[in-house]
Amino acid sequence: FVAVLIYGMGSAADRLIGSIGDYSSWGEVWAITAIGGLIGGFIAYYIAGTIYHWRVKWSKGHDDENTSKHIWLFSGLPIAATSLLSLIFNQMAYGSDYFNGEGTTVDVIILLVSIAAIIYSINISYKAVRYVQKVERGRAIWWFIIAPAIFYIIVFGIGFASAL
Repeated sequence: FVAVLIYGMGSAADRLIGSIGDYSSWGEVWAITAIGGLIGGFIAYYIAGTIYHWRVKWSKGHDDENTSKHIWLFSGLPIAATSLLSLIFNQMAYGSDYFNGEGTTVDVIILLVSIAAIIYSINISYKAVRYVQKVERGRAIWWFIIAPAIFYIIVFGIGFASAL
């Protein structure tokens, strides 16, 4: 339950950060993050966890959907944690001034930490499916290293393009 909540809150925080100028108080931001995170975390756990399990099966791994969902969840926690840390540190450093919608020094630092978290998440996801789910090496490299890396490159590319 706690891992699902953290994951969901991190995802909600990530979405809020992109439109932080639309909010007027930290209470509002944290309420949306908590409630949206709880609901979104459980929805993501079942939908994204199931899709992750399909990737395990396509990689000729064990047909254990619960284990696949747990691997997906725990490998995503470092990324979710960076979004939560961004809100926490921006609240401490800037208070209500953060709602002006301008990028901050904290955001730049969190961006670098996020890149490291993504690399770490891809790494632990790959290792977990290789050793726990016993997937084939070549297929696992595609589904758990190359495909996620392409996805994140596209996401960052779109994010940078929209920021220009």
